[in-house]
Amino acid sequence: MLPFFSARHGKEQLTVPELYTKAWLPYVDSQLTREILTKEDIACPPVNSHLMKTYFDVLIKQGFIDKPRKKYSKTK
Repeated sequence: MLPFFSARHGKEQLTVPELYTKAWLPYVDSQLTREILTKEDIACPPVNSHLMKTYFDVLIKQGFIDKPRKKYSKTK
């Protein structure tokens, strides 16, 4: 695996670990999007377990993913 991690890529000639350092990751800010949505009176639901369950239920129903075989507890 050493060749994979030590090979240099792109015009900056960075290694894979260097590509994933914080300095090279893009900065993403959603402030402007949230301001526009607020002005248009558009409310987005919070990303929580209820929303994720809704998404997974639809993905399972549409056949995009398989239903889990075992139910897992939230606590360990």
